[in-house]
Amino acid sequence: MTLKLRHTILLAVFVLIGCGGSVIPENPINDLRDQYLNEYQYSIILNDMDLEGDQYKHKYKIMKIKKDGSVSFDYTEWRSVDDYFFELHEPNLGMQILSKNEEGIYNNLATPPGFQFIVGNQKYGAWKREPNEVFLSDDEIWKFNEKYMDLNKKLELEQVKVTRAEFDQFNKKYAYNRPFYGQKYHKDSSKYGTYSRHWIIMRPLFYQRRFTKGYFNKNTFGSGGGNRGGGGFGK
Repeated sequence: MTLKLRHTILLAVFVLIGCGGSVIPENPINDLRDQYLNEYQYSIILNDMDLEGDQYKHKYKIMKIKKDGSVSFDYTEWRSVDDYFFELHEPNLGMQILSKNEEGIYNNLATPPGFQFIVGNQKYGAWKREPNEVFLSDDEIWKFNEKYMDLNKKLELEQVKVTRAEFDQFNKKYAYNRPFYGQKYHKDSSKYGTYSRHWIIMRPLFYQRRFTKGYFNKNTFGSGGGNRGGGGFGK
């Protein structure tokens, strides 16, 4: 063993001791990729986040799509994640963070749930105008077919109006491998993801827990302050 390698190993040991002997958790997305390796299509959606003691955690929702178009959902228990992975996805509550398409191609772009496989697919719905709806333009809204109305609820889009223009914008960004958070209302608010008004209404207990735990910032844990990186998302 060389002197340089011995020093590297010792440094790693000291880091672990300094962290209370904790071990960096595995990336749970890699485990889920192995678990769903034989699925035709699927999306992994970040369903929840938390900080327990000194450990960041995620919960995931997996939307599976068969060749016949049938859709089902799985839900994971809490999975430990490392600090970097948590911070990377801190703006992605409710967002798809990994997908596999029918060609077996994976994509880890952050996108609104259902946008890649469901919204815009005529099997599941259609673009329509509501007779009593007042529009400032000739835009249309995505409406689920009656058979797939439960997808609206399971994807938690029932209180969101997805317009055709917005979906076209998503497709353009997806083609250029860029994440999509929808309309950006101001620097700390976007239509989709952690900083969306929609999620504040849909998940009030999450935001209460997030605030109580110092916005999940270990350096401000329990202080109830210090938004970590709230702006700049939704591009």
